[in-house]
Amino acid sequence: MKPLFETSQTGSRISVYPDYVAYKLILSGEKTIAINHIVSVETSRFLGQVTIETTAGKRIKIPVKANDQNKLRDAIYQSKREFGQVKQNQRGDQEKPLSEIPEQAVLEKPSKKKSNPVVLTFLIILIIFIFKSGLTNDSKPSSPSSQSNQGQESKPTEGQAGIIAKKFVKAFLKSPSTAKFPGVFEGEPRIISLPDVPAHEDEPALKNRFRVVSYVDAQNSFGAMIRSNWFVTLNWDKSEGWQSEEIILDDEVVYSIY
Repeated sequence: MKPLFETSQTGSRISVYPDYVAYKLILSGEKTIAINHIVSVETSRFLGQVTIETTAGKRIKIPVKANDQNKLRDAIYQSKREFGQVKQNQRGDQEKPLSEIPEQAVLEKPSKKKSNPVVLTFLIILIIFIFKSGLTNDSKPSSPSSQSNQGQESKPTEGQAGIIAKKFVKAFLKSPSTAKFPGVFEGEPRIISLPDVPAHEDEPALKNRFRVVSYVDAQNSFGAMIRSNWFVTLNWDKSEGWQSEEIILDDEVVYSIY
């Protein structure tokens, strides 16, 4: 198959295909990345390289000529958009659009309950006891890398889903480096857990699913800051990491596996 875009420099090569990216670094064999596993593409003319971030959290640095960096980035994003459109046409849109999501399903918050002073005092004593026990423990604290690995082994949280969703959205912005997302004190993003989708024919089951709804301020093609509403449906798998199912930006489906 002829690549959509291909470039090489000093023994390295990278090729963009409709559903994957193939690359080869100096003194290493050819490797591939599924197009729907790519979160973002960062260019650096100063360093003479392009950094590809995957859903598993890997950052792959590939030497690319300065004049080809933007062409490579655009080719990858174009393949992501077309790949999502193909999947959407094959399976049909199974998720409700943002306008049909019940407002209470997104915005409803649990009612506040009065705290029991006795229970609160007990919890404080328990926390102090656990904290002191941790200080006297002879075991060494885990390193940042082991903490990261432990986090990936455990069940994902809504907070993690919110962080990853923002990365997925940035990949489809005209100027990702200018993106400004609202903070937690502004009541954003809104996150809801979704039910698992069982395996169907050749399609694997989808578990640990979330829907994240928010907005982002970023520059458009003319350099003006504009606000765009978005929502991302994503899931987490122990072997594959975070994967996006559907990304909607200003009521437009920019990526979908449905």
